[in-house]
Amino acid sequence: MTGAPTSNFDFALDAQRRGLLVYPLLPNSDEPAFPEADCFATRYESQIEEWWQEDPERNIGIATDNLLALRVKTASGATALGDLLRSHQETTRTARIILDGAGREQENCILFSVPKGASVQARSNIAPGVDVLGFDDVILGPGSVLNGTRCVFANESPAAPAPQWLMDVCGVELPVESKIMNVVALKKEVAVAPVTAKTKLDWALEASQHVPVHPCRWYVDPGPDATPEQREKAIKAAKAPLVHDWPNRASQDPDQIRRWWGQWPDANIGGVTNQLLVLDVDKRHGGCETFEFLRLVEDFPETMTSNTQGGGQHLFYVLRVGEPLKNGTHRLGPGIDVKTDGGYVLMPGSTIEGRMYTRANSAPITFAPGWIVEQCKNAKPKSSAAGKRIVEEDEISLQLAANYLEKYAPRATTGNIDNTTFEVMARLYDFACSQETVHELALGWNETHCDPPGDIDRLAVVVESAGRNRERAIGCSHPLAPGFEAVEIDETKAPSIAASLPTQAPSTGNEPTDLWVENSKPALLPSQVLPDLVDSAARDRGRRLGVEPGAPAAALVTVLGSLVPAGNRLQMRQHDTEWTVKPIQWTAIIGPPGSNKSATIGYAVSAVQKLEAGWRKSFASAERNWKTAEARRAATVKSKSENPDQIFTDEQEKPRFRQKLFNDATTEALAVALSENPEGLLYHADELAGWLGSMDAYRAKGGKDRPFWLQAKEGGPLTINRKTSERICVENCAISVLGGIQPDKIRALKLGMSDDGLLQRFAPVIIQRNGNGLDIPPDATTSERLAIAATGITESENDILYRFSPEADAELHSIEAFKAGEIARPDSSPMLRQWLDKMPNEFGRLSLIFHFIEWYASDLSADIGGGPAGFISKGTAARARRYLTEFVYPHARTFYLRELGTSEVDEHALWIAGFVLSRGLKTIKTRDIYRSYPALRAQEQRSQIATTMRVLEMYDWVRPIKERKGVDEEWAINPAVHDGRFAETAELERSRRGCVRETIQREAEARRLVQAG
Repeated sequence: MTGAPTSNFDFALDAQRRGLLVYPLLPNSDEPAFPEADCFATRYESQIEEWWQEDPERNIGIATDNLLALRVKTASGATALGDLLRSHQETTRTARIILDGAGREQENCILFSVPKGASVQARSNIAPGVDVLGFDDVILGPGSVLNGTRCVFANESPAAPAPQWLMDVCGVELPVESKIMNVVALKKEVAVAPVTAKTKLDWALEASQHVPVHPCRWYVDPGPDATPEQREKAIKAAKAPLVHDWPNRASQDPDQIRRWWGQWPDANIGGVTNQLLVLDVDKRHGGCETFEFLRLVEDFPETMTSNTQGGGQHLFYVLRVGEPLKNGTHRLGPGIDVKTDGGYVLMPGSTIEGRMYTRANSAPITFAPGWIVEQCKNAKPKSSAAGKRIVEEDEISLQLAANYLEKYAPRATTGNIDNTTFEVMARLYDFACSQETVHELALGWNETHCDPPGDIDRLAVVVESAGRNRERAIGCSHPLAPGFEAVEIDETKAPSIAASLPTQAPSTGNEPTDLWVENSKPALLPSQVLPDLVDSAARDRGRRLGVEPGAPAAALVTVLGSLVPAGNRLQMRQHDTEWTVKPIQWTAIIGPPGSNKSATIGYAVSAVQKLEAGWRKSFASAERNWKTAEARRAATVKSKSENPDQIFTDEQEKPRFRQKLFNDATTEALAVALSENPEGLLYHADELAGWLGSMDAYRAKGGKDRPFWLQAKEGGPLTINRKTSERICVENCAISVLGGIQPDKIRALKLGMSDDGLLQRFAPVIIQRNGNGLDIPPDATTSERLAIAATGITESENDILYRFSPEADAELHSIEAFKAGEIARPDSSPMLRQWLDKMPNEFGRLSLIFHFIEWYASDLSADIGGGPAGFISKGTAARARRYLTEFVYPHARTFYLRELGTSEVDEHALWIAGFVLSRGLKTIKTRDIYRSYPALRAQEQRSQIATTMRVLEMYDWVRPIKERKGVDEEWAINPAVHDGRFAETAELERSRRGCVRETIQREAEARRLVQAG
């Protein structure tokens, strides 16, 4: 921002660049622009811009997070504060906002930063006329107008760190220090000047406490008449190093730094990024938007961060030994570049066009999270065809290139001309154009699509580079070579029709999927997706039963979840208090007879049966004592008439009969049991088909069972009114369900099922045999730990509200993004989409269950007692997310697409794939499909062709090569489908379709004979 702010948006950016969190207020008011706006306070420029685009007149609010704000209302108060500061020899200058009204004294708000997690409470008169603002107070930011009076910054200073003595005076409570294992210690501190008096040398010395530094050039204004391109060159020049061999000469030696900045006092500060990973969030290229999205779904640990002069940010992370990465652009998405070994960034204190790089926080540099490292790994090696020409230029090449430039080629703007030019030229090579043709086409594109047009000599260099520095083959998007590399064909396996086809097959990663096998297979249980206790117990039981441990694990999670008192709730979002879930899990173990379903379920349920045995024993003893006490009391009542002075003993409460397990009961019987057991019940059945088939939710007339069971999955109060006896009041209708079911029986029930979503409330887990089981003793240690944990969970408190920690909240966003992506898949059936829609709630239930299991299975629980923490950690939430997405979902997908039948789109895809094989097609058009396939022949059905072809494209059978009005209408067939791998299927398809044609011909001949006779 050049010059003084002129709009409220400019004022908000000014506050943001000083490291303050801003949010919108209503115009001419100190009220938030929307409910809890202060909770959304941010430093992200794109969000700030969006707020003030909605209403440019909005006032600016400054959030009090990590701030010590002192309000001085009178001149005498300012004098008192000045005396206080001088008495402590405090000379630090910091941000100050004034509310200056005509005819009145100035009101000041002085801002200091405090460590993250510090607690600042409102206090009055720490000095006469000086108050401390608390977290509920509103700070009017610069540019705000209230009753005709405008707020402005009184200086150019950011919020300086509050000195310790001032925090003591103001009663600031600092967070308890804890050992941080992933923080990189700073280098030995070097004395630097106070914030507002800093020179470039001071900034360089401060930066050297974190990274080696070297001097860079400074910004030279090209003048008021400079073109945008000239200004861009001036900006680039201001970032150029001033010393040769800067990667090796960069230093943290204060003497060397003083010598450099003594020679070049205005030099910008370059920080070498060796052994670091610095994320460069570039606002101009959409980096802020990308970063905001990533923050919803990924974890960004707090680390040293600086604000760039262009409105972006630099996030500094350190790399562990053995994690070499490459510098690159857009490595985490559009606008997020990576600087690491061999790179550098400008550090705080550097200035360009009058805008300064500043520190955004006071955090140290932390280790880079694993997911960022994985995303930024060295680029994959190029394929053997990279840069090679596999198709010669022809008329088709020219047509494709001209069509691309006319309709789809992006425009290039100042600051991004080279990158965009490279992208466009690389695409022209994809169509098999020669370098001469690409250069000729580039000249025209440069005139029509570049603003301003790029340098002609530079354009030639980029054209040559786009042809040389390629990861794809030249001609890879030509219809004769749709991205496939040549391979040798086993002619003995190829059908006769394949002899005339091109001998090409897909490159690695583009092998066509065999659509005629049951490719939607249930997943094996991944490691580290469950609490350790459940994982150990499931794998121990699986070895002895001869089943993959996934089914025993799912059953055990359900049973232990049923032991968590069902009055406990998890608040799903950080601020929305109405979306909560309870620890209620429904699981169906699916398998044919003889798959050990019953044994798997029985093992899990045995943990509850042992508890119930203890409960029955305790109840029998308590009931005997109660009956004895009641008999004595009755005798006392009888003798009262004989002895009026007799003292009555208090009536004892009748002991409660605790129950958890039910396997055959009416809804009324369950309601009675629930009224006596508010912790919830567990309904289990060896065969759920009978339960589903008899439920009136699946009868034509409906009935009372459906609402009962639907509520039993959610929990909450329930009242059942009965004609012949008193009503039943249930405090918490919560029932977990565990049972087995055979695939044939669920298919038989399919047609009669209601669409109420009751079936989709189950986690379907397909049991998989892997042998006859081992004759080994059970793991006694695991069994003992399981019994202790089950007891602890059962006796834990009820009716507690839990929440995700702020770090764990990102896992919910990941689940929601996963759900949206899978629902959008064209091959997902309606029933599977309905199951996916319930995934966030299931994630919450699993997170809460895992939270209890992990606590009561830990040694810490036994040592200190008490219940689990009120916040669910990121690690626990991540395990629940992975268990749901990597294990349960693949089983659900197999169940709904294989056991309950393929989707309509899948059936269309199978027919088209068979048609391609039977005809040996190289390409296929929309017209070929609707002319040959009756199911898609009608005009209203043809829209499904594009959807179906996207499925085949997803399975690497086809690639679109031609479109019409934005819709694909022709596809190239992957030559690998004709290389012999599907020879048997091709022959069967030709035979089947031949039989169909013969039948049609016979029927036609019969009709002609009838008409002739």
